[in-house]
Amino acid sequence: MSTLKALIVLYRAFGGGRTSTRLHVLIRFLTCPFLRILKELPERSVDLLEIGAGHGIFSILAAAGGRRPIAVEPDLRKLFPASRDGGVRFVASYADAISGSFGTVAMIDVLYKVPKQDWPGLLRSIGDRTAPGGLFLLKEQDPTDILKNRWNELQESLNSRFLKITLGDAFTYERPEAMVRLLTAAGFSSVRVERIDRWYPHPHVLYVARRAKAE
Repeated sequence: MSTLKALIVLYRAFGGGRTSTRLHVLIRFLTCPFLRILKELPERSVDLLEIGAGHGIFSILAAAGGRRPIAVEPDLRKLFPASRDGGVRFVASYADAISGSFGTVAMIDVLYKVPKQDWPGLLRSIGDRTAPGGLFLLKEQDPTDILKNRWNELQESLNSRFLKITLGDAFTYERPEAMVRLLTAAGFSSVRVERIDRWYPHPHVLYVARRAKAE
């Protein structure tokens, strides 16, 4: 999907929303490499579960590409202000409200707001939701990039003190090698690490974790 097409898709989805919502969606799209994450979606797998979907940008773009996403988001402020694309099922809750398994599970800039002691259990539950042979796409920030991470810390500090855009009080990132160990312990048979932050001010890193196929 091209950037122009993505902007058109988002305009159709959010054009009738409040100005503040449209502005937030635009800034979020321009500062997060959603299109680079979309490229990792398997061609033959159409079912997608997005955990902590926010306004649903990723799910809406995925639906425009032929997927059938379920977007789970507990923050009602983000679910209701915008108009909705018919290809996405939005659920106002946490991930445990959804049962079954999915060919792809995605979680974009969510884990860092979860207390670190809860990460192993959360990742194991996501592993259980990922179908055999399926993918888990985890997008976080790489704390080893000192310069970009300082900018990210400043932005998150402003958010937590004044804007309150994101739920959660935690602010924790893990080094890529440690994250790979966590994902492996959660039941994923292989994990690929991709830095996807070229031309972006934040140290975006994507973990492409695959469940082993059923024997």
